[in-house]
Amino acid sequence: MKPLRLTHVPGCWVSQKLPSGQEERRGIVKMAIAKESEDQLQVHWFSPEKKLAYVDASAVHSGFQNGMDVVDETPGSGVLSLGQGVIMQQRTLAGSEQVLVDFPERGERHWLSPPL
Repeated sequence: MKPLRLTHVPGCWVSQKLPSGQEERRGIVKMAIAKESEDQLQVHWFSPEKKLAYVDASAVHSGFQNGMDVVDETPGSGVLSLGQGVIMQQRTLAGSEQVLVDFPERGERHWLSPPL
């Protein structure tokens, strides 16, 4: 049985360290391909160069940045979506990436795990 984990969704931002270790590239997931061994992602990279490429899902991490607009799309679990918000802060807690999102219409802030 596969362990439970967050999955990449089309439209989510990801980043990846370049082989030099000095820079990171950022892009948007266009498609996720589930495989038995390891999931593959088709990513449209924007920086440092623009190109479409396939990468292992384990090779990327969150590409969200402070100030980005996001939408909470809670999967059909009977829980209402928090709506549209703005990323205020980021952290890694116990090895898990999280973003602090301000939901101004609700007057609430929540730490959420990006879809990775």
